[in-house]
Amino acid sequence: MKMQRFYTVNPLGEKKKIHFSTEQSRQISRVLRMDKGQELLLFNGDGTEWIAEILDIRYTSVSAISVSAIVKKINREQFRSPDFCLAIGLCNIERFEIAIEKCTELGANKFIPMITERVQGSSKLSLSERRINRWRKIAIEASEQSGRLTIPVISEPKRVFDLVGSCSDWEQVFMGASQKINGLDEFGGDFTNPLIVYIGPPGGFTTDELQLFLNNGVKEFSLGPRTLRTETAAISVSTLVNQAFK
Repeated sequence: MKMQRFYTVNPLGEKKKIHFSTEQSRQISRVLRMDKGQELLLFNGDGTEWIAEILDIRYTSVSAISVSAIVKKINREQFRSPDFCLAIGLCNIERFEIAIEKCTELGANKFIPMITERVQGSSKLSLSERRINRWRKIAIEASEQSGRLTIPVISEPKRVFDLVGSCSDWEQVFMGASQKINGLDEFGGDFTNPLIVYIGPPGGFTTDELQLFLNNGVKEFSLGPRTLRTETAAISVSTLVNQAFK
């Protein structure tokens, strides 16, 4: 039977005692109906996963529950995987959240909400801390579900004109609108350097932005003539990165 998996901010190691949050405690005891002595998996984003045993379940009131566990042994460690970042043009919030969830499952290490000339929404300069924290929570939950051992970074929003010049030590590519399909593997990268992929908002990149990429040596790749939604493009790119990784 597959063990349930939970994220914790606490350091993990043999015989470490872990206290779960109220939300996690409720899920363990009320939703999953787990009991004292049962085992579960823990990870904190450092690249390891541990087996722990439920030590205690306390009902402090009708609605308040406290669950603790003792860490027993390491279960597995992080395997080598591509180091890639998705810089995604800000778009419809729900679609952006789909991109974060699905691309986290597919292994993206970092997300940068990118402010472009065609960005959607009234605010081009900032997103609330509450919104950023929600995206981080989505990334944690997707990591729990998918079995990955690290948590992707959700960056503060950045302007595309500031971002491109600051990533000169990265392998940089952007998703273009070429009629010809040319995948990421055509660039021959072995991922010794991290990769950043720029994905435009609905409407695509402007002429000035395309010139910016050209001036900075950012390479173009394309999935063909069809117009993809932003989240579809991000999911497709993440799949291609995994296929190209050697």
